[in-house]
Amino acid sequence: MFDVVIDSRMVWHSGIGTYLRNLLPAVTGAFRTALLGDPETLSQFPWSAQAEILPATAPIYSPQEQWELIRRIPPSRLLWSPHFNVPLLPVRSHTRLVTIHDVFHLAFAGELSLPKRLYARLLINQAVRTSQRILTVSHFSKRELIRLANAPEANITVIYNGIDHHHFKPLERAQCRPIAERYHLPQNFFLFVGNVKPHKNLSRLVQAFFLAAEQLPDWHLVVIGKTEGFITTDTTVRRQVEQHPQLAQRVHFLGEVPYQELPQFYNLASAFIFPSYYEGFGLPPLEAMACGCPVAAARAASIPEVCGNAALYFDPFSIPEISAALVRIARDKALQETLIRTGFQQVNRFQWAESQQQTIAVIQALLSQ
Repeated sequence: MFDVVIDSRMVWHSGIGTYLRNLLPAVTGAFRTALLGDPETLSQFPWSAQAEILPATAPIYSPQEQWELIRRIPPSRLLWSPHFNVPLLPVRSHTRLVTIHDVFHLAFAGELSLPKRLYARLLINQAVRTSQRILTVSHFSKRELIRLANAPEANITVIYNGIDHHHFKPLERAQCRPIAERYHLPQNFFLFVGNVKPHKNLSRLVQAFFLAAEQLPDWHLVVIGKTEGFITTDTTVRRQVEQHPQLAQRVHFLGEVPYQELPQFYNLASAFIFPSYYEGFGLPPLEAMACGCPVAAARAASIPEVCGNAALYFDPFSIPEISAALVRIARDKALQETLIRTGFQQVNRFQWAESQQQTIAVIQALLSQ
């Protein structure tokens, strides 16, 4: 019997994948572990050799996913689901642990179709009801779980995410030059990193950039992130850009870029802008800070909790306020230096080694019950 079975199918997803890739090396080394997921994908990681890989490749949120989970999960002392897409029917695990990063699907249910809304509610309710322990990544998300999912406060443990400080760090200009040339990056640009979903608020950022464009004639906006496969504002954003042909050449949609290239983008950017109005944690601002890039961010959700005093804040629903923040962070050199300095201090609070230790302690406590 395995000590721990971990649903690892989302290992290459953006937020949840980062979470898994940074915690699984320690967890698989501490317990007799089975990993559910695609064997070809998981075997790329050295730490997977410490565990047994159980094939599971059904699409996330699909009916096939539920059938596969029930069939594939072996007898085990503990099942850890790193997302709320938990099994709806009983499985052969004595104890359940779930990580719920946020409850966007409940907080902004109106942005989802009725079937998606109902299914998300069903899964989150099941995750809360059947899990002996709920992990989440910020005190904001803990409050939201209590408020919107009726999760018992005593069952929730907050463990912050970390940052890979070996990956995200200041680089010499020469190390970044190949990326600048390959993507034809301008000298001065604001950087946005994130999947182009409605709550990422790219639409308002683009409008704010256009509002500030006359005051910042040499500045551009570079957008990195997946734009396909979502019910997104992407169509709206592109339409906004097309309606301003004289400014369109200053907005660059790069789509997804390799994870290995992200540090170069953060190092090359003049400022990082994070306009999202709902985040359970929000890794990109910390990644930018770790690279020495000044950050302007939304005064919303978990973002002030995570960014502390190391960001220039704005109301994410006010286009004029976002625009004013763009102008200020672009022009105020003293502010830039302050944000860079406080950013380095803030990001040092978030270490994956601490997250690993705290997660292992939670699992050990559950196994000892």
